[in-house]
Amino acid sequence: MPFLNTNGEMVDANKMMNRIAIGDTNPVTGGSWLANPEKVSAISTLRNNAMGNCKLLYGSDRFKYYDIIICENEDDGKFGALLTCTESSAIKILRNEVADCPVVAVRQMVQRLQRDTALLFVSKYTVGSQIRGQQGYTNKDTGAFELIPTKQDQRIVGPDDDTAGLTSRYSDAPGAIPWAPRAERAGGYKRMRGEGRNGGLDYGEDS
Repeated sequence: MPFLNTNGEMVDANKMMNRIAIGDTNPVTGGSWLANPEKVSAISTLRNNAMGNCKLLYGSDRFKYYDIIICENEDDGKFGALLTCTESSAIKILRNEVADCPVVAVRQMVQRLQRDTALLFVSKYTVGSQIRGQQGYTNKDTGAFELIPTKQDQRIVGPDDDTAGLTSRYSDAPGAIPWAPRAERAGGYKRMRGEGRNGGLDYGEDS
């Protein structure tokens, strides 16, 4: 149920109680972008759209997570959008954009990511390509994203949309041991030994 706060602004009681429950007692006034549901929704959509680009450009390791963080400078009223990568207990800021509006800052970030992702498919990869690890870096002098020449297509023999080869022979979990060797499967391409019938080990012999 809405009520008037001390500034004469309408406040939703349920939303206020949720914020108090997590320790946030600072009022979100009409002057904050957080009070604008359209801006909040736009930023959420943009962030979700960018996560796939981040994985293609910087790697999709199991313990690597990406996010776009919004910050506001109270002195000049400008907003920063920071692209972060979290792995284990460390966080690294990969990119930043600054604008007068948080939506604009995030939009600029996402647009750059999309343009840099296009470089992968214009000059290097295509349908059926298998990509592993970080694919490039931003040049400090030019500000342009440059692909790593030694990163090559790791596609497997077989149909373009076969996903069997995505499983690594080595687990990326801490202290993990290698997976079992792969065996031949129909069509001449590889499969993991764990793909045997009924989920058991497959030793390449049909009974």
